[in-house]
Amino acid sequence: MPMTYLVLDRLSSFEMFEIVSVNIVLFFLSFQFFMLGLFASLRAKQLGLYSGKWLSTFFNIFNLKFAFFISAFLIIGSILMQLTGVQIFTGEINFIFLNFLIFFSINLIANSLVISLLSLDK
Repeated sequence: MPMTYLVLDRLSSFEMFEIVSVNIVLFFLSFQFFMLGLFASLRAKQLGLYSGKWLSTFFNIFNLKFAFFISAFLIIGSILMQLTGVQIFTGEINFIFLNFLIFFSINLIANSLVISLLSLDK
């Protein structure tokens, strides 16, 4: 855990904005790389280059309904938090974080649709 998290009360708003922004970008990039790996594994399986059991185990847990449920929960939660004025961070950082949750939810739905279309059997 970085030392900056231990002294959050001593940080300026710009430093806090920088920490939150970097964490949001890194989280989003890691999610996109995960979805890229999933897409590549599905494509390799279709071409006969991959025969592992990881994909079937993954799809037993994660499916399109679950992705829609998570996305709906995040979108509704973010909108309710914005309407009720719940503060997780300071003003502008809170706005950016809640809008990122909405953006992430929409991206999760789009990626799940692409993966589900690829996983359809011909």
